[in-house]
Amino acid sequence: MTEPDNPTSDAAEEVITIDLPAWITEVHGETREDGSMGTYIPLPDAHPLYAMVGRVVSEWAHLEHVLDQTIWTLLSNAAREETACITAQIMGVRPRCLTIISLSEAHGIKPETVKKVRKLMADSFKVSDLRNRWVHDPWYFDVASRSASQFRSMPAPNREFGFIDVAEDRLSHTIDETRKLKKRAFEFRLEIQGEIEALRDTPLKERT
Repeated sequence: MTEPDNPTSDAAEEVITIDLPAWITEVHGETREDGSMGTYIPLPDAHPLYAMVGRVVSEWAHLEHVLDQTIWTLLSNAAREETACITAQIMGVRPRCLTIISLSEAHGIKPETVKKVRKLMADSFKVSDLRNRWVHDPWYFDVASRSASQFRSMPAPNREFGFIDVAEDRLSHTIDETRKLKKRAFEFRLEIQGEIEALRDTPLKERT
């Protein structure tokens, strides 16, 4: 989103009195880093960043679904409806990856394949932190600059407090990185599936 060269007080007033629904009563005054005073209100309903947040959520859900499918493959002796009862209780990428690693080692999946799961788990942490910020931190609108902001309350690992300006390309980056993780997860799911098929007639205790 671009900032107007010379936003006028009339433009700011228009945002407050016309663009905002009547139910908005929450208005925050905050001093910016440059010393000027900002007025922040909840992000208007039709703001395009909400669609971006939805895409962040959807892509992450697809990543977790691929990991769920991998777990179902490793528990292929049970019906998928039954294994889904297990994965439905697993929250997040890390515990899903740990489950895949444990089951893979029990099945005798090749160490190099398991290593790919470990690497994805490690690489997911930073992207997960970004995803959590976009989803869980409240969104606001800076009336004067007409830009989107979020309020941060000292989240780990970046300890920030107060209103933080957010550009759309930062959410696009999170979406792109999540898609890369999903592609990698899909690739090792196929590898695990192929190895499971090859090992199907070999007793567990004889697998190496």
